[in-house]
Amino acid sequence: MKQLLTLLAVLTLALTACTSKSGQAGEGGSSAADTTTAAAAAADTTRAAVADGLPTVIDFSATWCGPCRQIAPYVHGLAEQYGDKVNFVFVNIDEQPELADEYDVQAVPTFVFKDADGNTVDRVLGADRDAFDRALKGLLK
Repeated sequence: MKQLLTLLAVLTLALTACTSKSGQAGEGGSSAADTTTAAAAAADTTRAAVADGLPTVIDFSATWCGPCRQIAPYVHGLAEQYGDKVNFVFVNIDEQPELADEYDVQAVPTFVFKDADGNTVDRVLGADRDAFDRALKGLLK
């Protein structure tokens, strides 16, 4: 199930990357309707990961965000290390603004930590590795 969710997230992000911000078709030939559909599918994938029965870390970021780019390799490394114990979901706020609104994301990066029941147990704002590690350790207890 975890691998299926990861595959769906990757495919969804690949689809949304083909469309420019103006909504015109990019090299992939996607339309604004395709982008909307892909963003909805990505949001569904995120919700499915939260409901999967494992704790979940949702990483809200943006490609233009320096601190997001700074901490991304660290978080992706942890996702590989703990992938069998924790779902990691990566959300680009520019491609999925509705999901960012749903989680009340006001700044990026924002990390939302959810327990296995889907309850938010912690939030970390900014590229603070120590705070991220504390929240992740708390989630794994």
